Order: sequence, then C-alpha cells, then structure tokens
Amino acid sequence: MRPEAGVAGQDRVDATARAVIECAADAIVAFGAERAVLLWNPAAERMFGWRAAEVLGEEPPLIPEELMAEHNAALERVRSGGQISYITRRARKDGKLLDLRIDASALRDRSGEVIGWVNVCHRTGQDAAARHHMAERAQVVRKLGDVVADMNAQRDLEAVLDRIAASLCDLTGADAGGFVLIEEDRVRLVSVEGLPARLRGRTSDLPTSLVGQLMRSGRSVMMTTGDSGEFAELIWSALPGLHTIALALSHVGDRPYGALYALYSGRKVGHMELELLELLAGHAGVALTNATAFEELVRQRAHERAVIDASADGIAVLDGAGLILQWNPAAHKLTGMSAAEVTGKPPPFPVPEPGAPRVTHRLPTGRWLDVLCNELNGKDERVVDFRDVTAAKELEEAKDLVRNGPFDLAALLRGTVAAFLSLSDKHKLVADIPADLPPAHGDAMATDIMVGQLLENAFKYSPNGGTITVAARPAGDWIEVTVDDEGIGIAPGDHERIFERFVQGETGDRRRFGGIGLGLYIVRQLARAQDGEVAASSRPGGGTRMSLQLRRAGAAPEG
Repeated sequence: MRPEAGVAGQDRVDATARAVIECAADAIVAFGAERAVLLWNPAAERMFGWRAAEVLGEEPPLIPEELMAEHNAALERVRSGGQISYITRRARKDGKLLDLRIDASALRDRSGEVIGWVNVCHRTGQDAAARHHMAERAQVVRKLGDVVADMNAQRDLEAVLDRIAASLCDLTGADAGGFVLIEEDRVRLVSVEGLPARLRGRTSDLPTSLVGQLMRSGRSVMMTTGDSGEFAELIWSALPGLHTIALALSHVGDRPYGALYALYSGRKVGHMELELLELLAGHAGVALTNATAFEELVRQRAHERAVIDASADGIAVLDGAGLILQWNPAAHKLTGMSAAEVTGKPPPFPVPEPGAPRVTHRLPTGRWLDVLCNELNGKDERVVDFRDVTAAKELEEAKDLVRNGPFDLAALLRGTVAAFLSLSDKHKLVADIPADLPPAHGDAMATDIMVGQLLENAFKYSPNGGTITVAARPAGDWIEVTVDDEGIGIAPGDHERIFERFVQGETGDRRRFGGIGLGLYIVRQLARAQDGEVAASSRPGGGTRMSLQLRRAGAAPEG
C-alpha cells in the first residue's frame, strides 16, 4: 500500500471519529494533563452553556468546590489507566447545578501514553426517578412487612379484622375501607375503617355484589368507578363523594372466603394501590387463619382437662405401650375413625416424643394434621393433641412464587443496594459486584425480595451502624451472594433456628427488635423454590454473614 493511501485512510477514520463526536447526543469533554479542555462537542455546549471557543485551552469552572476532592480522586483513578463511572454534580455557565452520571476514562496518544482523560456526561433525571421509585418501593415493602407482623401478632380475631381495615387505609391511602366475609350466598361486613361503626354486620347479596362480579371474572383484584358517585351496594353509601372502589379477594386454598374493600373519594387510584391491596388481601388470609387457630387452641386448652370430649382439637390418651385409651369426637371427625375402631390400637398417624416438636402428617383422606404429645403428670400415659391445618397447608402450597429463568443478577443487586443507600445515616453500604457477573437462573422478583430482606436484617441487627457489604461471586455452577454486617451477630446454636417460622434470637440485645421472625423463613422458602439455598454464619471479629446461593443461568437442572 502506498504511504499516501495509508495517510488518506487515517484521515478518513479521523474524520469519521470527529463526525461521531460532533453528532453524539451525550456531552463528550476531553481534558489534557494540565486540565485544560482539548475537546468540547456540541452536546457539551448545550449541556453546560459554554461554546467550544470559550473553553478550548482553558479550565472552565465546572466542578463545585465541595466536590473537588471527589473529582481529584476520580482523576487519580483515571490517570492510573482505569475507568470509573459515578454520579455527581457539575456547574453550568449560568451557575445552575446539573445532576450527572460521568463515565471517565484515560485519553491516550497513538503510542499508548496517557495524556489526559475523557468524560462522557449523562443527565440523571431518569436515573434519579428510578432510584426514587426504588427507595419508595423499599419503604412501602418495609411498611407492609410491619403491618403484616402487627396483624399476625394480634391473637383476637376481631382485633385482627379491625387491624386489616386500618392497614388497608394506611397503606393504600384509601379514604375508607372494610373487610367482608363470604357466607354462602351473602357477604357480611365484619370490619370498617373511616365509616360509621353501625355498618358493621350489614349484609348484601353475593351474586349481585362487586365481590360476586370479581369472583366471576376469575381475577383477584378489580377497580370500578361510578360517574355519578353512587354504587349499587348501598352498604358503602355512607362515604360522601365516593367515586372509586377497589377490592381484592382473600383465599384459603382454592376458595375465596372474604374480600378487602378500599373506598376513594378524594384521590386517584393507580396500579401501586391495587398491587398493595392484593398483597394485603393475601396476608389478611394468613392473619385470620392464625387468629382463628389461636382462638381455637385457647378454647381447647381451657376445657381439655375437664371436658376432653368437647374439644375442637382431636385428643387421644395413650397408655404406656402407645395404645389408645381415649378418643374424643373431634378425633373421630378429623380422622373419620370412631373410638370403637381405634381403642387398643396405635394412633393412625406418627406421634412425636413427649415435649418434642410437632409432627405434620397427611392422612389418606388428604387432610393435614399437626400432632403434639405431652406426658400426663403422675401417670404412665400420654396425651396426644392434633388439629386440622389443611387450610394453612393449602394456602402455603397455593402460593405461586416462581417463574424461573435467566436474569441479570448484577443489575438487580446494584438496584437493590441503590434503593437502600439513603435509608440510614449510621451505616455505610458497599456493593462489591463484578462487572462480568454471569446471569443467574431463578425469579428476579423473588430474588429482589430475598436480598431486600437480608439487607433489612443487616440494618436491623447492627443498631450501632458500621459497614454492610453486598458481594457476589461465581462459583462453578453457582453464584454466591453475601451480605456482611458488623452487628450483634447470632447466638451459638441459632444459625439454623433463625430460618424456622416465628423464630428470632432471644439472647441479649436481640429482644429489643420487633417482628415475629417470618422474614428469614420466607427467604429460605424462596431460595429453595429457585433450587438455591441460604445460610448464616458468624464473621470473625463480630457480625453476621448471610450467604445466598443461586444457580448460574444455563447450569440449572432440566425439569
């Protein structure tokens, strides 16, 4: 090739590069080693207000005084040949400050020597909106968690119902609300918030109600608006100016048993309110199931010694050989086996040792039982208490967690960390996420919930502050995500117990923290539903490490 042809080719390349820079939508600025401007494209003129002729060869006052140290640190990183992307502020010619994301890299000559640096500047309005949305979402999720814990802490059924209605208005911003029970072909209003108490107990026809309409639609949540401000269900007419009703079904197993109503007269309703309403309806079912079960247990315990036959729980008294001496009517009802059939025989289900944890067993009929066993004082006999937990098991099995597939774990982790950055001024939150982290296999929403719960625990159990580090590393067919804190740690022997239902550490400072211990149980269930696992360990020098393992995309087993 002739030398002049090579020069001409290089000139064409240089001309193309200049054209690309001139036409770029992002501001591109190049600085020399002495910080004088070498390049200032038209997008930079539009962004910062200075024309290229005003700044070429000069050092314009772009950097606010309070951000000079940050700028110098970024410059040192670039001078060493590295690249950095960071969120910061820069000044315009008119003095206005701009929120920017700057991608900075070294400027090299043709011999490879560093002669300056290049900044590509992006406006962060959309990024800021996304971060605000994530932070707002994290706050709502935490608030929902507190509400759920509060609901489940209530033991009285009526108190649970009232808390559900109050939580509905608090979470969704509804002007009023209530909870209705489905009773055959009627719905009965059993709790109200923002409405006259006299409405409690009112009933209406199920087929012609909005609940009936929702059930026929096959959906679990709906919203309807009345242009005239009036609705066919006169039960709600006590709210002046009513213009929008949103409602969501609560299920036990496959059967809807009630619905939450959110009533609006003074604000617009969006997807967030409907999503919260649907989530709350699901949690309400769990809370009501728990409250009902607790009331039943209290009733049974008050009468079991005197009136075993009147117990709602199944009661069996066993002799020293484990054979049945007594079998109450509830046992007959639960098992379908009469006292005459079972007396003198072992129980038709496994019985734990006295004082041991309960055993959950499924009968051939499909009914699930929780079985407990205790010794009778002063006698060579044992009392076996068993109750029907079919509804709770069906509800648990009916939860549709996981739509597994490949997803960008690195982006998810960075987004979750960003959402938590502003939530505590006592903690330093560090993300150690490699840029080349491979995609994971699982469900992104479930993983977001898991990482968020682990971060909440790290904040909660390090009350004096400290550094919280979120890291991720590939390991063969797996990716390990760790959340490290410098908090109070986990008591010896509790590293597995903390993943059980309703368990929290009870030693020392742990007793100060609220909640009922469902968080880590849910995290483990979500992890295992994705063929993953979560575990806890103590860090040398104090604090806790929570390790979440997920499969790499492409490494998940088939089926």
